[in-house]
Amino acid sequence: MISLKIPLRQAHLPWLYFLVFLAIAGWHAFRPELVSEANGLGWDGVEYAQNIKQMKETILDKRLDSYRFQRLLPQLLVYLGLSSLSATITDQTIVRGFILLNTMAIALSLWLWHQIAKLLGLGVKSQILGWIALFINFATVKMPFYTPVLCDTTALAFGMAILYFFLKKKSIPLLLVSLLGAFCFPTLLYTGLLLFTFPYQSFSKPTADAGRIGVLFSVTISAGFLLFILLLRQAGHTYLVNPMSNVTLVASVCCAMIYLYIATLPLHVSLSIKTLPLAELRSYRTVVAVIVLLVVRGIIYAFSSGNTPRLNYKGFLAHVALEAVTNPLAFLVAHVVYLGPAVLLVIYAWGKIVQSAKEMGWGFFVVFSLFTLLSIGSESRQFITSWPLFVVALCVTLDKHPLPDLFYAVLFLLSLAFSKIGFPLNILSFSGNLLRLPEQRYFMHHGPWMSDDAYFGQGFVIVICFGLLYFLFLRRTKIQKQEGTPVKVKSSPFI
Repeated sequence: MISLKIPLRQAHLPWLYFLVFLAIAGWHAFRPELVSEANGLGWDGVEYAQNIKQMKETILDKRLDSYRFQRLLPQLLVYLGLSSLSATITDQTIVRGFILLNTMAIALSLWLWHQIAKLLGLGVKSQILGWIALFINFATVKMPFYTPVLCDTTALAFGMAILYFFLKKKSIPLLLVSLLGAFCFPTLLYTGLLLFTFPYQSFSKPTADAGRIGVLFSVTISAGFLLFILLLRQAGHTYLVNPMSNVTLVASVCCAMIYLYIATLPLHVSLSIKTLPLAELRSYRTVVAVIVLLVVRGIIYAFSSGNTPRLNYKGFLAHVALEAVTNPLAFLVAHVVYLGPAVLLVIYAWGKIVQSAKEMGWGFFVVFSLFTLLSIGSESRQFITSWPLFVVALCVTLDKHPLPDLFYAVLFLLSLAFSKIGFPLNILSFSGNLLRLPEQRYFMHHGPWMSDDAYFGQGFVIVICFGLLYFLFLRRTKIQKQEGTPVKVKSSPFI
């Protein structure tokens, strides 16, 4: 087997991050590609631009429903930036403002990852792994510059900040970031409040619950999903962009149920008086979290229109469930396409990754578990804020079992290929059938709009990539379970 030695040390990593970031930014500067829809605004961006052009009226006249109001902060930041520069607010300046905001958000996220890795005491290889998983993918390399007028990249920075302050044990900044994040991505508030209520240093880790109860738990989750799908179908929900045959539907439902069963098996915990965080539930943290939640809901109620929102929580869950059955395991294909081949490593080492998540305490583990259940949704960009949690658990796991240097070089090249940095997405108009070429050049990266041909083609490539990683590297490394080994932070242990 070919060996490769990468002479990187801890002090070199910020330079690596900076140089690659500079190279990617330079690529987009000299070879810019903007979505042709609405002069570069994209689809959601048309509404965002209207809000920015009339920001004062939008807020004071309560023009936004509760869902849209929870996406207002990035638009407000761009508005304030353009106003402070006395720039004319046009579609073009709004696009440039979002590109600058996204670039700054990526730079901040890079710095936060470097700090998080130091807090976790990760080795150089694991830090590189996390950097590749978070920043060398379609979500971070291509999307922020091709369709810049979105909240996703700003939401990623908020998610990274929430995780950083959780690990740093800084409660007040954690609360403030969570409160602000509520007006960027709705899930950020709940993630932050859970991590605030259950700080990792206060708990014994949830212990594994083997046996019949654990199996019953996973069977119940899978059966509940089936029942939910049947109820949605009976209610006439049709959020299925890609039409399916009955055979495809049955196969997709069965695959999703099997996935949920396997994914939730390691999530079982022994629920007893000794292991439950009852003291924390009775602490001041719970009271503060409830107050912050009520404050946020009050602000939304006071400044939103009161009209039926474009998407509420019931609708979101319905979309997630229906997205899971467009094609068998289409959500896994979509996650790898959007977030990169590192998703394959999460799948491969899943049991050990769950154990690492448990070692970080109840708050981290509960958020991790909730997003595991939601991972059956194929619109991967909806979960951009939770991806850092999975990456942290992956890096902590593989830090105990480092792979050869060549593995990280190969993973970087594969991730760069999956990022589609040099792949042109644009067409003159997206007015045709979204499930056919040339529209699929862009929409094949988003699960709900991925055509059957794109699903099979990309799925085949993903299988080849996993085979390459497995037969060259992964099968040679035994990721063994290490009981009783806590995750270490420089200031104190997690548990």
